[in-house]
Amino acid sequence: MRTLLLLLAGWLLALPLLAQPTPPAFVVVPLGVKGGLAEGNLSAYLVAAAGSSDFIALDAGSLRPGAEKAVANHVFTSSVEKVMRQSIKGYCISHPHLDHMAGLLLNAPDDAPKPIYALPACLATMQNDYFNWRAWPNFADGGRAPALGKYQLRALVPGQATPLAGTALNVQAFVLSHGPGTPSTAFLVRSHNSYLLYLGDTGADDVEQSHCLRDLWQAVAPLVRAHRLRAVFIEAPYPPCPAPNCSSTATKPCAGDPRLGRGRGVGGRGGGGARWCVASAFTWPTVCFAWPVWL
Repeated sequence: MRTLLLLLAGWLLALPLLAQPTPPAFVVVPLGVKGGLAEGNLSAYLVAAAGSSDFIALDAGSLRPGAEKAVANHVFTSSVEKVMRQSIKGYCISHPHLDHMAGLLLNAPDDAPKPIYALPACLATMQNDYFNWRAWPNFADGGRAPALGKYQLRALVPGQATPLAGTALNVQAFVLSHGPGTPSTAFLVRSHNSYLLYLGDTGADDVEQSHCLRDLWQAVAPLVRAHRLRAVFIEAPYPPCPAPNCSSTATKPCAGDPRLGRGRGVGGRGGGGARWCVASAFTWPTVCFAWPVWL
């Protein structure tokens, strides 16, 4: 499943491209950009305020392989260990499927204390199914004793801004649907007066039988109109097809299709797919694994 990172696509094409350039608000370092069978390259995106080296990880499917590559690319001047322990100040986990948090679990023994932010249902799965001394040691701050307390599980309230400790960022969570009984999350990250939107795995509202995406687009529409939304990271597990009438969720969705997302049971393996990055001032047609992007 090939991942594409597209800048300047979809509905953000309506933003003025010839305006005077504005200073970047974010730096994004992808540590993992794929889904499916790519064990060392699963969804994990480091985000910091521009000019800062204090990052939050949006999902944590793969961490160390991407950090090693980023250090080799001279994105970071410190060691891999310092990136993992010190540069990453915390984690925002969209949902508890392993392709979005395996890197967190595997690196927990050597990690430094830090918070994990997620919706309550996601945190409950982490605590009950992973950090339970059966599947994995209890690195959390609650649950089955002894609780090692390395990770502080911080529940997000949908729509409520929450400061991300150790960074210059805050985040708002929005509920998404990832199949029956499986919630996922969109994270709206703020740096000063600019925003970045990251969507965890989800599907079109008509497929998911929900209104989660409609509610999300309505919530961020004022930011688009005000030119304050710098980028959108959205799942796109299929390549865009050339057919102008390709709009059915039973086929491969086209770029810009409002139903873009993984149709459950339609051509997918059941895991997360690619993330397209839609931004207002850049065009970047290929994935930039372990290379920084300024937005």
